[in-house]
Amino acid sequence: MKTTAKYSKMTELGPIPKDWDVKRLGDVGEPLMCKRVLKSQTSDSGDVPFYKIGTFGGEADSFISQELFDSFRRQYSYPKKGDVLISAAGTIGRSVVFDGKDAYFQDSNIVWIGNDETIVSNEYLRWCYGTVKWHTEDGGTVSRLYNNNLRETLILVPPLPEQRKIAAALSDVDEMIAALEKLIEKKRKIKTGAMQRLLTGKTRLPGFKGAWVEKRLGDCATLQSGYAFKSSMYQAMGRYSVVTIANVQDGRFVIEDANKIMSLPDDLQPHQLLELDDLLISMTGNVGRVCLVNKYNCVLNQRVGKLEVRSLIDRTFLYCILRGERFLREMIDKSQGGAQPNIGKKDIEWFEIFVPPTLAEQKAIAKV
Repeated sequence: MKTTAKYSKMTELGPIPKDWDVKRLGDVGEPLMCKRVLKSQTSDSGDVPFYKIGTFGGEADSFISQELFDSFRRQYSYPKKGDVLISAAGTIGRSVVFDGKDAYFQDSNIVWIGNDETIVSNEYLRWCYGTVKWHTEDGGTVSRLYNNNLRETLILVPPLPEQRKIAAALSDVDEMIAALEKLIEKKRKIKTGAMQRLLTGKTRLPGFKGAWVEKRLGDCATLQSGYAFKSSMYQAMGRYSVVTIANVQDGRFVIEDANKIMSLPDDLQPHQLLELDDLLISMTGNVGRVCLVNKYNCVLNQRVGKLEVRSLIDRTFLYCILRGERFLREMIDKSQGGAQPNIGKKDIEWFEIFVPPTLAEQKAIAKV
């Protein structure tokens, strides 16, 4: 505590360095907004993009004339290049740095602080908006930002040189994250392409040959159904987790919030007590999602199918095939027409797949 006191001071926002301040946004500038544009003054195409809250930070779908833009820009508030625009409705507090290009913004829904940059730089203010908590005067959460909410919002203000260093460091991290995301997306596309080639036989791994065989899924596996658990059987501290369609989510097994039962029903079938790596398919709602079981003490609920894979095919290889877009798309197509999407045993077992002639090649492809 003594060390903290030496290097910091206590404020409304907690302890901060002695040369930092806490300021209200109203202390560094006034909330500003563009002049109101009427719907009759906009069009689907035109000279100057007009951003509404729904297109803020994206592509404009509305425009105003150059004449109206020039008139409003000359007479009323308008952001300068570098000003940080804020969403005051919808998702509160989203920010966009104005690039100075001709554009107009929906009044009251998109605002900015006309800040004194001798106190707070725009670059630093942008990062502040990502951390502040927007509250009403009584401490509640705002549904939209009014001018007074903005004025009363507290931010930490270091000396200007430190503001610039903080903003530069955070921008560097942002750029690094963006570069990593591009690299991840590139590798994801490479993986997808490799999967498509390997899972269709267009590319063969070294040492394997022989024609692939076309089969129906039912030739390789049998679809087993789940147990009709009643809600009265569920117990908060039960030993077994009941796998429902809500727990089968696109290749992952989400069981943390599953319903529990204390003991197994006397008429539960052996296949309904799940084992690790059992292959499951959702048959109602988000149909065609597949996953491998990765938890112990799980039981299968109705409307989730379990594929009993035969010895002619590798389970992981089959899982890779069913994770593909073709299976998902076909199951969704077959589920249309009812009040709720639904697929049946026939829909699944009649799905056509191509299979390498040997288990060794199937295993090798699955491993890749």
